[in-house]
Amino acid sequence: MTVTCQTIPISVLKQKGQLPSYATGRAQLAGKDAEISHLKNELTKSHHVIETLRSTPVPHVTSPSTHVTLEDHEAALAASAKKLHEIYGQKVLAKVEKYRARKQGQVTSFKDRISALESALSDSRRENSELVAAVDEYIDVSKTCEE
Repeated sequence: MTVTCQTIPISVLKQKGQLPSYATGRAQLAGKDAEISHLKNELTKSHHVIETLRSTPVPHVTSPSTHVTLEDHEAALAASAKKLHEIYGQKVLAKVEKYRARKQGQVTSFKDRISALESALSDSRRENSELVAAVDEYIDVSKTCEE
């Protein structure tokens, strides 16, 4: 099989619009570099997990062999998931209790403020009725003085 290569001058490619601009090319390369870097990181993480799983002894395996079956890993993962669920469940419950205590404090504060406002309103109404009574008395006195 023979492969032939044809060299096309850059000026011809530019004229035909087949050559991407420098900035576009750099952006595409940067995107590809980022994707490659991300994939390398994921591959490294996967290798780390595999090595960790290989080196982690499974507690309920009684055979002296170091070969671990899929069922053993599934059981170990289920136990780990249960443990994580308990830990995170406790953390969530602690946050819920903290939130509930904070909200209860706010409710108590609001109730105290409402009580104080109701008391001030009742005092204001009492003073208002006293003022109305005083004005009525003044009007009565002024009417009697005029007569």
